[in-house]
Amino acid sequence: MSETTAQRLKTIMNQRNLKQVDILQLAKPYCEKHNVTLGKSDLSQFVNGKVTPGQQKLTILGLALNVSEAWLMGLDVPAQREMTVCPVCGLLYAADFEPDAIEHNQYHNKFLLARNRFGICYSPLEFDRIKEDAYKIIHSSLYSSEKTYTIKDQIDATIKLLATYFSRSVWSNNYNLMHPTFAEYIPMLLNQNHWKNSIDKDIYNTLVYQYGTSPGLTEGKTIYEVNSKDVKNDIDFLKDDELSLINDYRSLSEQGQEYIRQTMYMAKQTYNLF
Repeated sequence: MSETTAQRLKTIMNQRNLKQVDILQLAKPYCEKHNVTLGKSDLSQFVNGKVTPGQQKLTILGLALNVSEAWLMGLDVPAQREMTVCPVCGLLYAADFEPDAIEHNQYHNKFLLARNRFGICYSPLEFDRIKEDAYKIIHSSLYSSEKTYTIKDQIDATIKLLATYFSRSVWSNNYNLMHPTFAEYIPMLLNQNHWKNSIDKDIYNTLVYQYGTSPGLTEGKTIYEVNSKDVKNDIDFLKDDELSLINDYRSLSEQGQEYIRQTMYMAKQTYNLF
């Protein structure tokens, strides 16, 4: 015999030592994000079995408690909600929840456009791994490694390390394409005393020779803040299919892009868009 939503809520509260106020707190960000109201009275009636939550509030509770709506409804299914981590953009989302799936699609397209624009753009999923691998090469003497790294290996590893800070800065700006390029960002880091003192002298001088130094970041800061008052990220106003077309175009070779440009020129002539 299947259980009721009230019984399932009480089970979770007992297992996790949660009070109703705790559930409301967990649900708050999801309520704000999806514009759903879930009050004390609502939850009290759900827990006491007086009212069965509708689909919207059931979904909010499922997201807040990280359980599937079907289990919360009392069905004989696994309780654990299926959360997906995109291997490309690194976003954690509920693939079975349409608003989350739509949000992932938009976020994913922004990430791909930024990566195409800047050439270098790691996902948050990769930050720690790349930094750890880079540090093992840069400071190989501190690790029990039989491999000997050349100065070129250490320079390449340092550039990869700096690329994670660049990627985090782009990510912090919601992949705004007005963010400085990698070649513009690195001189801002090299201009800081922190990096001058923390990077091996020979490596630092090599990077300065390659990239130069320039102002733009306050000492100790690694996040460049794009001024939203001065610039507008047109991507925010594009539809999903338009974002997809732009991404497809940018993934083509120069020959492919030239073919598309010629096709667009002919289309404009045919449909009198000039």
